[in-house]
Amino acid sequence: MKITNQKIEISKIIKNINVEGLEISKYHRKPKTFAKLPAITYFQTKDSVKSFFNKENEEKVSFQVDIWANNGSELSKVVKATKEIFLLNNYYIINGYDFEDPSEIDRYILEIDRR
Repeated sequence: MKITNQKIEISKIIKNINVEGLEISKYHRKPKTFAKLPAITYFQTKDSVKSFFNKENEEKVSFQVDIWANNGSELSKVVKATKEIFLLNNYYIINGYDFEDPSEIDRYILEIDRR
C-alpha cells in the first residue's frame, strides 16, 4: 500500500460538496467568525500505519467534519450531501450527531475514517 496525503484528498472531496440553492463555505479549521453559513470545517484526528511482515502497510486516517448552518433545514441538506459524497469516495462514516454549540449555530459532527 502506498502512503497518501489524506488531507489533500479530503479537501478535494469537501470542495465538491454542493447543495442546490445554498452556497457552502469550506474551511480546514473553524474560523473565529464565519463569513457566511452554511459552512463545513474539517480536521484530521488520527493517522496510523501498521506494517506487516510481508512489507505491506495498512493506513487508517480519521477526520472530524463539522457542518454549521443557520437552521435545521439547511443543516439537514448539507449533512445529506456530505454523507453521500464521502460514501461515494470509499470513506466510512463512523459516527454522526447533533452538537449543541455554545455559539447557538446549528452544528452536526461527522466522524469519518479511511482504511
